[in-house]
Amino acid sequence: MNFSKYKNNFLLWVFFLFNMEVVINICHADISGTNPRVEKTGGPPFFMGYLWHLHQPLYWPSAIGANYPRMERAWDTIQRQDQGRKHPQPEKLRDIFSVDDRVQAYQWRMRNALQSIFFQKLSGAQVSYSGALIENISSLGDVSALGYSPQWNQYYRQFYRELNGQGHHRLDFVNFNFHHSLGPLISTETLEMEIRLQQYLAEKTWGSQSRGYFPTEMAFAPQMIPTLKKLGVEWTILGNNHLARSAADFPLVIGSGGENCDLPNRADQLNPAQGSSSYLRLSIDRGVSPSAPIPFAFIPHKARYIDPSTGEIYKIDVVPADQALSWKDGFSPWDLNLTDPISSENSGGRPAFFLLAHDGDNAWGGGYSYYQEWVRNLSEQAQTKNIAISTVESYLQNFPVPNEDVVHVESGAWVNADSDFGSPQFINWHWPPTYKDSQGKIVVDPSKGVSDKADFWRVHVATENNVKTAQQILYPTPRLEHILNPVYGDTSVVERAWHFYLGGLDSGFVYYGCHGDECERAVEAQTHSLSGIRKLLESRASEDKTGPTLFLPQRHPWNPGGRNFGVQYNYKVTEASNNHFYVWTYGYDFSGINKMTLLVRFNKEKSPQYKESHLYENSSLLGSWQKIPLKKRIVETVLTVKPSQMADYYWTEVTEVPAGYADYYIEAEDNLGNRTRTLIQHVYIGK
Repeated sequence: MNFSKYKNNFLLWVFFLFNMEVVINICHADISGTNPRVEKTGGPPFFMGYLWHLHQPLYWPSAIGANYPRMERAWDTIQRQDQGRKHPQPEKLRDIFSVDDRVQAYQWRMRNALQSIFFQKLSGAQVSYSGALIENISSLGDVSALGYSPQWNQYYRQFYRELNGQGHHRLDFVNFNFHHSLGPLISTETLEMEIRLQQYLAEKTWGSQSRGYFPTEMAFAPQMIPTLKKLGVEWTILGNNHLARSAADFPLVIGSGGENCDLPNRADQLNPAQGSSSYLRLSIDRGVSPSAPIPFAFIPHKARYIDPSTGEIYKIDVVPADQALSWKDGFSPWDLNLTDPISSENSGGRPAFFLLAHDGDNAWGGGYSYYQEWVRNLSEQAQTKNIAISTVESYLQNFPVPNEDVVHVESGAWVNADSDFGSPQFINWHWPPTYKDSQGKIVVDPSKGVSDKADFWRVHVATENNVKTAQQILYPTPRLEHILNPVYGDTSVVERAWHFYLGGLDSGFVYYGCHGDECERAVEAQTHSLSGIRKLLESRASEDKTGPTLFLPQRHPWNPGGRNFGVQYNYKVTEASNNHFYVWTYGYDFSGINKMTLLVRFNKEKSPQYKESHLYENSSLLGSWQKIPLKKRIVETVLTVKPSQMADYYWTEVTEVPAGYADYYIEAEDNLGNRTRTLIQHVYIGK
């Protein structure tokens, strides 16, 4: 053996062997109570964890009254529905919040489940308990309505102080987006405000601080990393299908036996080949069969984002949640023998860690049998198979991610969402603009198509730009406590504007499309958000130094010059007839947009592995940017309620396209010369 090859890792191996001994002792611990000692079989131990997601929106983002300018919470809305008001619809909040399983899960049932598995010495769970849900339950608890107590949070607040065998919280209230907004589709400033509000309210409610983060709908994209790091987040959960799809040898199966969304683009397949025999594929009751390589998709790694202006590199630990097993755990008891392939490949290096991440207040995964019986039952089974239940913090303390273990992560959400199934375009939450051709076929085309879900975002883009411009001119340092509860006498109009704008961003408002009044909620939020700032902005318009607000640039097809698939193709494999592609966005500026430009750089065989491909500056390695003007479309909304302000379509079709890799971004300039540049995106163009 050439020892010099391993000498730099010697201390790491000593640390690993020491911790393996610790873990073996943990796995052989006696079960508490009257249960007998369970002897273990199999190879080295590996780990399993939980993320339970709890959320209910502030369903109707309207003010309680003219003299009480705060959004309605659950009890406010229930009273108005009881009096006959039609909004919100189709939801009936009295029915939603009175479900016994929810009443208990929101107040104490998670504590009961975790107390039942104390025999697992590292055990605990990560919980995303949204700020919106905290506000809703507080409103019900204040009046002792529907089974909620004025002390509704006391059980979890007390249990938060319960520590596992390594001193980590048994109940880790991880960071989350306060209003359940979809992180990859909102701006950096909005994401930061959402998480800051969540941190502020979580500290008041539970006394908690966490280093972890759970993305809404498990929707993660690398551009979120700098914001997370800025706010003290050291690790984030993500769907392991987006690690798998990013591997060079991902075994593509199209349809319900595999992938039911956009096929991976080669610009995302930057991780090393994992070996075709290593992929574990499991079908779930969702018309999809996620595939994950072992051990790669069952071990935490680091993901990075490179600032395109400065070149600064931001890294964060990414903790994979297995998509198939998470689904199974949320809907019924499942066979732990499904983990045997993970165990058989669990040798050397860091042991496997698979996370079960799903709703904790819906379906079977939020009910009595799950919390009171199955969690303990599964934990006891796990002991017999040498599986230790662990919090994420305990695992990362014992087996820290090496700084050099950096992977690429494809953007996308969990596979649970209807029609989306993990699409890197988040198509369930943003249906692209379409029209029907002469044969009745649905065609994606931003030059002439429309979309109600696109209009939902067009309203929010316009609202955000007004709010950010008002902040820049009128009140540069809004206070979290006043954004959260803008009823104090000295609350500024800017704080009130943030309050309502954020309240309209819940991803659930657009999940099912615009039936009922769900997409109208963006307009309702805008009405109240802009009511106090528009006249003030108009009186000081010359002071605008805020650049245009742009929606995340979109692309169609996802694989130019190659094969495409997904709901937008009626689930039929479609070969591209050429290698052209559309790029479009929705743009708005208070002072008006003067010009919008797409910048494209064709790199041929130079993949996004090169740092230069992530930078705005021209590169001797990659060449110069080509500029293509975007065309503007002023389109009336298809929403039934018309907003006062709305972003316009900006689009172009890229036609002079060589095969290979390309980078692209959009630059916009308003009528006062203020500029905005989007993140740099990457695409592989087929022949």
